[in-house]
Amino acid sequence: MTVVLQWTTQIPPPFTAQYRRRFAENVHPDKIPLCHGIVSRRHSFAPLDRNEMNAVRILLLASVVLGLVLLCLNAPPRSEPAPAAFTHVVYWEKWSGYEAQAARAVVDTFNATIGKEQKIFVEYVPVANVDVKAQIAIVGGDPPDVVGLWQRNVSGFAAANALIPLDEIGDTDPVETMTIERLWNACKYHDELFAVPSTPATIALYWNRRLFADSAQALIDAGMDPSQAPRTLEELKRASEILSVRDDKNRLERMGYLPGTAGSFDWYWHTWPTWWGVTWTDPSTDRLDVARFDVVEAHRWVQSYTRDYGFKNVLDFESKLGAFGAPDNPFLTGEVVMVRQGPWMAHLLRRFKPDMDVGVAPFPTRSGEPIGFFEMDVLAIPRGAKNPQAAWTFVDWLYAGEPITISGYRELAPWLDGATLKDALGDTDQSELQLKPIEWLCWLHGKNSPLADLSDAFVKTHPNKGIDVHEFLARQTPAATLPPLPNWSELLSEYRAAYGEVWISDCDVQARFEKCQREIEALTKTCVARYLRWGVTYP
Repeated sequence: MTVVLQWTTQIPPPFTAQYRRRFAENVHPDKIPLCHGIVSRRHSFAPLDRNEMNAVRILLLASVVLGLVLLCLNAPPRSEPAPAAFTHVVYWEKWSGYEAQAARAVVDTFNATIGKEQKIFVEYVPVANVDVKAQIAIVGGDPPDVVGLWQRNVSGFAAANALIPLDEIGDTDPVETMTIERLWNACKYHDELFAVPSTPATIALYWNRRLFADSAQALIDAGMDPSQAPRTLEELKRASEILSVRDDKNRLERMGYLPGTAGSFDWYWHTWPTWWGVTWTDPSTDRLDVARFDVVEAHRWVQSYTRDYGFKNVLDFESKLGAFGAPDNPFLTGEVVMVRQGPWMAHLLRRFKPDMDVGVAPFPTRSGEPIGFFEMDVLAIPRGAKNPQAAWTFVDWLYAGEPITISGYRELAPWLDGATLKDALGDTDQSELQLKPIEWLCWLHGKNSPLADLSDAFVKTHPNKGIDVHEFLARQTPAATLPPLPNWSELLSEYRAAYGEVWISDCDVQARFEKCQREIEALTKTCVARYLRWGVTYP
């Protein structure tokens, strides 16, 4: 499935209720922060030896100092007073720029409608490093009422008892019936719901149609259709070689595709097992296993890029590339012909290269059959929130609220002209675009929708004309996402180090990933011991 864009225009057993009640009774004030969670000192755990006590003291002191620095120097402001007699809901969110503007518009609409009726006022507070600051605020007993986290935070926060299971606050069944099942399940830990999706995204291949056309005959001679994106990884590599350009000294001036260094402009470097058709975790243990044959083979394929083009040649080329969110983004400049990205590319293209002829397609796979990879921003209610019921009223409204028109949306959506709007609304009496609140948030962000039922107006007016590809990947293909491991970020750091070495050197991939796996197992063993002390099953 390819869309053409013309830019003109199985889970471990759940927590027991007894554990959860016992833990919740001891939320505050005697918590000590550990590496991946929060635990009450009132629990009757085995006594610590002298070395453990010293380590805890040092860690506690460091955590206090860090917390004071962060809270004093960069504390999120609380400057917007709620109207008299209104319940004040504080909502921390990570977004900036146009994403923050969209969130503010949705919050303002709630405050002017349902919030006004039910005397609930939501204060939107932009917070950088929201996951770190939310942990500190929860430990300090002064968290926000709603926090916008990343999906990868859910299992770690839940295992640390830092979030309230949403079923304890309100009836989540109506929202569940409205939500894509795979997104809903990704918000659970040990079968308990700790968050709901806010803005999901799937990963696709964006490709420069003009440069494909310029190399049409060479692509045809290689057995490829220049009007279609590659479907297999083998085709991706073949097309990349044809579309790459070298100067008279064999230095790379353009690359057809660049897997990229971890953290470079082509994100999601850690998803290669997905496109190879395998998972990160061992199905028998649900633990991260990067030394399995297929995972290693996937990274041998990645390494073949730098080996075939020349390690130094590729790294020299990479070092000259511009930043992602800038006019000199290498996809916009034509230095890289194909990139792996999410639906937010629409805003970048519109801002810096509105006339660029871009196609959107599922990212190539080993088999040629499309596979979806999704991640998402989520909304959660922290343990210790002062107004969890009112917070849930706001979250529930995002999904269950009636279709609305966001005030001033035309200023937020300059891509929506009158003809497009008329076509989307069809033979109705509406003169303004109406969407459910959660649809507005995703629409303004340029992302796909979490709703199981997709409205025509959402798709027809969407800023990304390839949104149907992203929706197809979210709904109709086998899909992968991040494993629900509480210490995922820690393990990912080890994996990232292994990936980086494979990318920049001719190392033995099998040996490097076996070393990585040993390090992962050591970290996991430490985490399991810590979680057993808390009474939590890992993963």
